[in-house]
Amino acid sequence: MKFKLTNLRCLLRKRLSLVIMRMIIFLLCTSVFSLTPKTTFSQEKVMINQDQLVTVDEVFNIIQQQTNYHFIFPKRFFKNAPSILLEKGEILVVNLLEKSLQNSNLEFEVDENNTILIKKLENSSLNQNKITLKGKVFDSNGVPLPGATILEVGTNNGVASDISGNYSISVANDATVEISFIGFQTKKIAVAELTYYTNVDITLFEDVNALEEVVLTGYQTLSKERTAGSFEKVEAKLIQQRPSSPNIIDRLNGQVAGLNVDPSNNSFQIRGRSTFLFGEGNPLIIVDGFPLADQVNFESINPEDVENVTILKDASASSIWGARASNGVVVIVTRKGAKNKPLSIDFSSFVEIENKVDLSDMNWLSTSQEIDLDNEFIDKGWVNLSGVANGAASINDLHLAHIYRAGLSPDGNTWSQNTFDNYVNELRTRDITKDWEKYLLRNSLRTTYNLSISGGGERNSFFGSLSYTNKLDQSIGEKNDRITMNLRNVFDFNDKVSFTAGMTAALRNFDENGLVGSFNFSDSNPAQMAALAQPYDRLVDENGQYVQNYYNWNPWASQDREALLGVPHTFNYLEEQRNRDVSRTLVDIRANFQLDVEVLKDLVLSSSFSYERNTNDLDDFNNMTLPSHRNLINDFYVGGTYGLPRGSEYLQERTYTKGWIFKNTLTWDKSWTDHDLTVFAGTEYSKRFTELSRNRKFGY
Repeated sequence: MKFKLTNLRCLLRKRLSLVIMRMIIFLLCTSVFSLTPKTTFSQEKVMINQDQLVTVDEVFNIIQQQTNYHFIFPKRFFKNAPSILLEKGEILVVNLLEKSLQNSNLEFEVDENNTILIKKLENSSLNQNKITLKGKVFDSNGVPLPGATILEVGTNNGVASDISGNYSISVANDATVEISFIGFQTKKIAVAELTYYTNVDITLFEDVNALEEVVLTGYQTLSKERTAGSFEKVEAKLIQQRPSSPNIIDRLNGQVAGLNVDPSNNSFQIRGRSTFLFGEGNPLIIVDGFPLADQVNFESINPEDVENVTILKDASASSIWGARASNGVVVIVTRKGAKNKPLSIDFSSFVEIENKVDLSDMNWLSTSQEIDLDNEFIDKGWVNLSGVANGAASINDLHLAHIYRAGLSPDGNTWSQNTFDNYVNELRTRDITKDWEKYLLRNSLRTTYNLSISGGGERNSFFGSLSYTNKLDQSIGEKNDRITMNLRNVFDFNDKVSFTAGMTAALRNFDENGLVGSFNFSDSNPAQMAALAQPYDRLVDENGQYVQNYYNWNPWASQDREALLGVPHTFNYLEEQRNRDVSRTLVDIRANFQLDVEVLKDLVLSSSFSYERNTNDLDDFNNMTLPSHRNLINDFYVGGTYGLPRGSEYLQERTYTKGWIFKNTLTWDKSWTDHDLTVFAGTEYSKRFTELSRNRKFGY
């Protein structure tokens, strides 16, 4: 069989062309069908006919009109979205979407059904740690607020809005931002909850309470903007930060700028003393609209009952209270109930413990150093031992030892150098401060219990409280307790007539039998005796018995007096403290009543009356077991006769202060849109009495 070569070549050429054609068609089909929606989407373009500013919704409409794609997204995503500037010409859809979603926490995703899904980023923290918030701050009327504070909570990162209310701040993507402005309610926004970080506009609403802040002068209530003088208001939450002190002034110490408290003499000043006259430096104290009859009787006020305190700092308060207010005014308002409130019962208790004084912290000379110093004075001849021995004054143990060694003793006794050295060395081992700490000092303990009830109905409100405080002072023998009661009721007869009644009572008991820091227990001037106490003196011996000393006269004169009278003429501090019997009772009662009648619209007549009475009763009982009293009686024995009756003494002091005030005010308070006018007229009548009675009785 034969093949023709030309026919074979033709056949091969046809088959090769067919194979190539099939391969091209296969590759073309593969390329076409292998394209994903995202691949084709990335090439999609839309035409912008002109430069324009559009919303995000309008951007989506343009894309949907010119392509086969449609969108799925929550409508709230773009509620505050900024407008987008589009320029004339073609633009890729991808670029257009990225431009629309920039500076937000949104992203888009395209599926096989030509659907564009708009959703929030799942891991925004992985994309950026810091974002920039931009926007404006407005009030409720749409007026920009310049100077508003925008602060990243928990940091010092903050900015203020400019003159147009604009702000820009860089914060963490999970931060909370606080926006505040004086007179407006503070607002917080969580960055994670935002969709867009630009155009974050904030609307602040007026803080009604702040705008209606008032200043209580004790005589009237003024709005803050109508007050000319300087003032400062302290609310109850600040007063409660120091719950241990029963003194309201102590609780204000450190809370008010310009208020200086001196706890040593129970006085205080506002912006320093305004007069050189002694006793005229304290500010005026006003409680519930009335001055205290006893202006230093701070502890008759229970701090737990105080609602707020307003400090009027300058002399402008004199226009209200006269010359008494030249040092400032402290206006105290006590708590009241609230209408339409169910019965509320509050109870609190606290304990205060204070360590006793460590006398070693005083950095005094040691006993040995004191002895060396005294010896130096004697060795240099600065002490006249002969004059000391022949004088009538008391002689300490070291000087007495020098007198015996020098042979100057009136009784003829003389010590050898060895006896003297042994005695002085034994004195060096003593320390009077240890005895004082052990027998005359202790840890201070104060316990307080407070109970209050409050509530009210449709036409009345009531408040009542009962408080008890007990304190053991650091000085043994000093203790006190206090019980206070407060009742206040407000009753509205109708919309025009209201009646307020209040009563406060306080009962305080004091035992004043301590020695440390209080040497006023006798007319024999124990303060001078205290100055005679030496570091080597002792209160008790090794057997716990009182160690007696001659503090009034020299030992020889004292021994002669003892032989004459047959009773000791010695003194011991511990014996003195244990035999003291001094007590004091204070009773404080305040009552006030007020009737408010709206005579005409906006015209209110207020008539109020206050009565106060304070009593201070001292009972001081001294008998012959009290060393200071016994020595005083013995000192007045002259020529075989006692100048003072020998036996017990009972001192009784009765002091009281009372005052009443009758006050009437007529107030017209009319408000317009841009004006506020108040007309005030009033009268005040007051009368105060102070009487001191002292009775001293002696008996066997």
